[in-house]
Amino acid sequence: MKRGKKPLIGKVILLACMLSSAAGSMLVSQEVQARTVYESTQSSTDLKVEGSSYQIAGNQAAWLQLDAAGIKQVWLEDRLTGGKEQITTGGGPKMDLAFNGALLVWNDKRDQDPLGTNWDVYAYDTAARQERKLNSRVGQHVQFSLDGKRVVWYDANDFGRVYMYDFDKRTEQEIGPGRVPALASNKIMFKNARDGGLSLYDIATGQTQKVLELPYSQYVSSFAFNGTTVVWQQTNLDHDAKYMIGQTTGTAGGLQQTKQLTPAAQFSQFRGDLVIGPQYAVWVQDRNGAKQMVGTDLLSGATFDLSILTGNERPWSFDGNHLLSIQDNGTIERTTITSREVSDSRRGNNGPILSPGSSTQSSALIGPEGGQLNVKDSSVKLVIAPGTFSIPVKVQLQAAQASDEDKLGPGYSYRSLIWELSADQPFAKPAVLTVDYDTADLQTLQVPKQAVYSYSADHQAWHVIGGKITADQNIIETHISGAGRFAVLLHVVTFEDLQDHWAQQSVEILASRSIVSGIDDLHYAPDASLTRAQFTKMLMGAVGIVPDSAKQTTFSDVPQTHWGHDWIEAAAKAGIAEGNQGSFAPDALVTREQMMTMLYRAMNGKPSSQADKSELAVLQAFSDAGQVSEWAEASVAMAVKQGLLEGNGEGLAPQQSSTRAQAAAVIVRMLIMQNKL
Repeated sequence: MKRGKKPLIGKVILLACMLSSAAGSMLVSQEVQARTVYESTQSSTDLKVEGSSYQIAGNQAAWLQLDAAGIKQVWLEDRLTGGKEQITTGGGPKMDLAFNGALLVWNDKRDQDPLGTNWDVYAYDTAARQERKLNSRVGQHVQFSLDGKRVVWYDANDFGRVYMYDFDKRTEQEIGPGRVPALASNKIMFKNARDGGLSLYDIATGQTQKVLELPYSQYVSSFAFNGTTVVWQQTNLDHDAKYMIGQTTGTAGGLQQTKQLTPAAQFSQFRGDLVIGPQYAVWVQDRNGAKQMVGTDLLSGATFDLSILTGNERPWSFDGNHLLSIQDNGTIERTTITSREVSDSRRGNNGPILSPGSSTQSSALIGPEGGQLNVKDSSVKLVIAPGTFSIPVKVQLQAAQASDEDKLGPGYSYRSLIWELSADQPFAKPAVLTVDYDTADLQTLQVPKQAVYSYSADHQAWHVIGGKITADQNIIETHISGAGRFAVLLHVVTFEDLQDHWAQQSVEILASRSIVSGIDDLHYAPDASLTRAQFTKMLMGAVGIVPDSAKQTTFSDVPQTHWGHDWIEAAAKAGIAEGNQGSFAPDALVTREQMMTMLYRAMNGKPSSQADKSELAVLQAFSDAGQVSEWAEASVAMAVKQGLLEGNGEGLAPQQSSTRAQAAAVIVRMLIMQNKL
């Protein structure tokens, strides 16, 4: 197993709050040092490159392969069945295949002079099994990028012009002068046609603006764009190059938070192969005579070393935060990149510290009849249910002295002491832990962003448990499964695109408990549509079901390589997720009726397929009740009855897709109904 890690030193200020106690215990403010360690773990996949321009999308793979006449043809494979078919036949060279969703795109010369420079852009819809030529003008149409419903490319003649084809509208659009476009998150980044900088086209507004302007002696030689972040190689006329990073948020004045990632070096030392994912970007450069694969964290701009390449291996693409690399033998290797905060032992402790003379502990023998522990004047209580122990067991609850392992990351702060629970026997039943939280400097909207956390020695990190907050008593109550270290933490998470949004508080509450996350560190995209896989992950996090990493596949279209496989498998085992004829359609948009069905199952289990007519009558209050699918009627009716689902002003809209904001709001409603918030 190959591993690479590099620490980044950064200063974190953590403010702990005063907690009153008869013994005089208190929390102390401290200044500490944080180190972010990046680690990578390699594993094999069942993928192997065939032909050239090998691409995968879901359960399908495509590539270019020479036929008997020596002409490249497009091939398509069903990776589940192994079935292969040739998509194109006959004349004209082909090159540069790309695959996203159901769309397969390539360059084709069937209508052009094989020896000339002109190329056409062709696409094949693997779902509809239809081929289509996308460009209407003759030209050198190359360097395409696609997102599953749109394709962009540029005509390299003259100084270059960028075009876009929209499959929903079946229209071709000229975007304007530019070269080498990259499409992501409804935005198109491209090189400027007549200078060395970059421009950004917003599909929603139809506006183009220059986001990077460079002196005449410098130019962008290559770049990668994921919709919010761009990483580019900047080169000068002396062939010195360096990698840079910038954010496209609020780009009225150009790219934001630009940062140089590498020292300037001769262009020949950078081997290209720049690929970008949602959180990391990776490239290859020469270092001390070796080919070093280097990564960067798109949020912090920290760089770190991955593996040293010994042959012709190269980074290929990202699957979520998993880097896929092509090896010498054509196999594809997966590199999982993770980061974690570790404390610098030279810097002392971080977290709540007990003052001298503190006496905050309680112990008792708890027998089969159950019992409780109360720490005097510290407002912490543990209730142990009857039947938890079969014999009398010594149980102790005490405030713990903070150590290096208790350091928190940015955005977190302690709202209680750290409580350590020990017992001589494991718990057969959950116990109820109630902790008083400190209200000093705590804003009203921050109250529900607190939760009880437990410390995992295996992962060396605090993990959220949750808890129901009773604000008028300043307490939070949760169920715990046994001994461990516990504390109330406040986790403040904000997103720039949620300010004054109707769902701001709901999203921030879920984000504070790590149930949802943004598309990057600054943005949540509240009005973006949600896929079935994304909603499943969100729901599993809310109900506390962990991902199932067992090597099995319930649904034919959710292979182990799919980023949501483990969450979907867990939902299937819990009876929350059901597919249709063995498939789940993980990347399809989740509809409101599908969302309500899964929410209801998560709360109550699967309803009877023969719902009582009186229960279904509640749907008749909505004008579009007839649009509810028969299989979903019982769940939707019960969701309406329980108050999970409300109309949108015009009806139930059961077939409409749900947004990320709507899903967050209804999950918060579910947690409140379950007394978990």
